Amino acid sequence: MKKKLLFVTITILLCNCEAIFIENISEKKVVLLAPTDTSEVTNGTIQFNWKKVLEATEYEIQLAHPNFDNASQILIDSITTGTIISTDLEVGEYQWRVKAMNSNFSTDYSTNSFSVK
Repeated sequence: MKKKLLFVTITILLCNCEAIFIENISEKKVVLLAPTDTSEVTNGTIQFNWKKVLEATEYEIQLAHPNFDNASQILIDSITTGTIISTDLEVGEYQWRVKAMNSNFSTDYSTNSFSVK
């Protein structure tokens, strides 16, 4: 009976290892793909793209006009599981940033500025 109980206990512990070992992603960096830093894009629908961070389960994306230090508007502040998001933007200066997250950790924000012409 003790051997069976030990086997069941070990099996339960092994099955729950994923819950115990959440990857620390805080030293990783989100690579922003587009719009690139200091780029000029034409007005209309702008697509924001970034690379997936291994072990991240979601991303926080924020978009400010004209920038985060002097924001007159925060246009996007959203959580997503994907690596692409689109929005319509008018002519002006903007700054966007993304951070990756999992249940216990997050990266720093990666930030790019761009203008819509």
